[in-house]
Amino acid sequence: MPAPLSSRICPPRPHRVSDAARLVRHRTFHRTERQLALPGRPALPSIAIEEQGERFSMAQSHMYSHTADRTIRPGNPAALDTENFSKDEVMMPTARSAPAIATAMAGDRAATDAVIHEFLENKAASAQAPTLLLFVDLLREFLDGGKRLRPLLCCCGWRAAGGRGDHASVIRIAASLELFHTFGLIHDDVMDASDTRRGRPTVHRRMASAVPARSDERFGVNTAILTGDLAFGWSYELLHDAGLPPAVADTLWQALDRMRTDTLVGQYLDLLHTGSCDADIAAALTIARFKTGKYTVEHPLRLGAIVAGATPEVLSACSAFGIPLGEAFQLRDDLLGVFGDPARTGKADVDDLRDGKPTALLAAARTRSTDFQRHRLDAIVGNPSITDTEAAEAREIIRDTGAVEYVEELIAQRLALSSSVVESGVFDTDGAEYLRYVASLATRRDN
Repeated sequence: MPAPLSSRICPPRPHRVSDAARLVRHRTFHRTERQLALPGRPALPSIAIEEQGERFSMAQSHMYSHTADRTIRPGNPAALDTENFSKDEVMMPTARSAPAIATAMAGDRAATDAVIHEFLENKAASAQAPTLLLFVDLLREFLDGGKRLRPLLCCCGWRAAGGRGDHASVIRIAASLELFHTFGLIHDDVMDASDTRRGRPTVHRRMASAVPARSDERFGVNTAILTGDLAFGWSYELLHDAGLPPAVADTLWQALDRMRTDTLVGQYLDLLHTGSCDADIAAALTIARFKTGKYTVEHPLRLGAIVAGATPEVLSACSAFGIPLGEAFQLRDDLLGVFGDPARTGKADVDDLRDGKPTALLAAARTRSTDFQRHRLDAIVGNPSITDTEAAEAREIIRDTGAVEYVEELIAQRLALSSSVVESGVFDTDGAEYLRYVASLATRRDN
């Protein structure tokens, strides 16, 4: 059984942490736990926050600056603006640096897209069989969209570690990450039986009717699996000519192997608990950590930092920063998956309810609900034939239980944890500005 939150985040600290800083942490988290127990509702269980990093100490990774403390203190005029995380004073860079960062990141994205475009063009030009052109076209269409968050985080990790080494190598790794992400999304859509992705039919839905002689669901699913497999293989092929020194390449391949394993574990846990309504808060956060925290944020940061020749301390700091930020990203995505505007998010707002996804939002709602509310949630959530009226009822119950506010607090806590790592001074000064900027992008409400 995980230790209580208070004992996990407040163990004995090295001498470099002041008593005042220790008191700030203690008061902040215990105050937050009390505030999450709304009147008339049972308190939710404490959430254990995993220690991050092999050499990045708990003292460093959880050291709250005065600013970080203010972000989660309700009633403080300087508290976090929970209506717009893109204006978070902790994680946003200075006004002077933000335009330059946005320009640099736009350049990184354009360079990543150019590498992917050239790679697919070469595959099409050298195709031994015309059939391969079908898969190239499917991947081109699928890649036309998306936030490129993982490639951008890879570039941010490179800059946070000092920006040494060849930028072109980092871009090639970033492009590889996007193809790996494409593989994951295509297969995830198959497993979830999703109809749309980024506002368009999913690959398996499109291919179910694309070939007149084989217009059936099974053909579409099988073709989508092959398309995802191809994206997976090509993601590694992109790395073969990244031009990395042998020692760096060896470290990079080890990190990629770990990312692949963590992603599989997260996906399995998601499948295991989907539709069962048995995932509690801790289980939901574990899934978020493996499926998103590590794969979306931690590993891309570490991969970029490895190219820059990062020290073990910096690599551990990438984990200490990345995992809570990745969890915050997933928690935000969970909220958008139920309350988001499909026209803006590019995905249906009923899928998580229909599938009974093991999210912290749904787990919190069940924990805080009355017997009648829980009965209704159990009848609606996980129902493959859910109606719009039932979905609206489920949203109303979720709001009434205070689960939305609870998840917003979890997001704020994790942003504060990530912020404390950035402010510890372990990263390159200019690179830290990029981390602040990308953190605000990853958790904003209009994604």
